[in-house]
Amino acid sequence: HLFRNIGGFDENLLSCEDYDLSQRLLNKGTLLLDSSLVVTHLRESKTISELFRREVGRGRYSLRCFKKNGYRPQEIPSIAIPFISLIILINTMVHVLIGNFLIVTSSAMLLMMIPSIYLIRSTVRLDSVYETIQEYIVSAAYVAARTNSLIRELYDISCDMMSGIKGDRL
Repeated sequence: HLFRNIGGFDENLLSCEDYDLSQRLLNKGTLLLDSSLVVTHLRESKTISELFRREVGRGRYSLRCFKKNGYRPQEIPSIAIPFISLIILINTMVHVLIGNFLIVTSSAMLLMMIPSIYLIRSTVRLDSVYETIQEYIVSAAYVAARTNSLIRELYDISCDMMSGIKGDRL
């Protein structure tokens, strides 16, 4: 009954619809979690390119979902880290164009350090250098994908805003 009262899944979202639903349910009261339930996440990514494609899709509506439902403090990194990456990436591109290669080198080093934030936050125990390198590569693919989806989402939002402005003028 509550599912219908809150409007069910938002079919306008192509991703984050489960998160959106849980946030709207949470806003109506406390969610009860049953730890005896067995949850299976189907179809984990088998390659880095598949992980990249899936994370681009998963991150595509993050800003809209946060705007609609608010956010919890532990969710800030999922938006903040792609924003930081985007700012550093733009800074790097600008300095490539003007030929300031000291800044380009510094920015590139910063970009390479960002996935390390996920390694530090990770609860996975890394027992070897090989596992650490693997986890870094996965984290780098995740950051790159989420930054890509942020760029796409900002573009979509700006297009929506511009079409709204044009529609107001007509």
